[in-house]
Amino acid sequence: MPRTVDPRRLPRGAPARGTAPDPPATGRTRARHTTSHHTTPEDPIHDDPDIDPLTGTNLTGHGFAKGKAARGERSGAWMTPRPVLDRALAVVRAVAGPASELWRGWGLDAAAEPGSAVCERWYGPGSLLRSDALAPEPWAPAVRGEPVWLNPPYDQFGPFAERAVVEAERGSWVAWLLFARTDTKAFQALWRSPRLAAFAFLPGRIRFIDPTTGVQGASAPAPSVLLVLGPGEHDAIRVRW
Repeated sequence: MPRTVDPRRLPRGAPARGTAPDPPATGRTRARHTTSHHTTPEDPIHDDPDIDPLTGTNLTGHGFAKGKAARGERSGAWMTPRPVLDRALAVVRAVAGPASELWRGWGLDAAAEPGSAVCERWYGPGSLLRSDALAPEPWAPAVRGEPVWLNPPYDQFGPFAERAVVEAERGSWVAWLLFARTDTKAFQALWRSPRLAAFAFLPGRIRFIDPTTGVQGASAPAPSVLLVLGPGEHDAIRVRW
């Protein structure tokens, strides 16, 4: 069973097993939302990436099925708030241990769009590096030893889940922000992977940012979770966000 770790009692940069980062000054310790969707023999594991299992909402019709992050009422890529990115990087640094000492920040945004990438090197439409992150070539040359940020289109959840595990096996650290749809097959595949080093359920629901205006949109239709995958085999720890 995954362990729960209070990051306030642990230093940043400790070994991967049983460690977690120092929390931000405004960090909370418990999420406000939990799913009420239960799997039973009559209720098989939900595997439709376009349906929100918490509300039954068709996300395609609300612009959430594709894009860099959760979208608002209109189309276009939305950006992850900087405090979320900084906190996520702190989590990855803590579980990666000494390997993170030379990191300058995120090495690659593996599923971005113009104007929404979290770092200089990114994959996606319009990228000078690669338009398709799912192409067979490894991500490592672009990463340059630094961690990968991943928040892919929701209609490609399954393929990206498989690829994230592969890249972790190849030696990369991958931080994936996704809806906490714990009943999906793809989520369960990640959850059971020995590459899963840490996870954190975020409190409330993220309000993503319109890159053209810098204004936060409405709250996402579901809570989010951060999954951190890395090289080697891990006993996943829970980090209090």
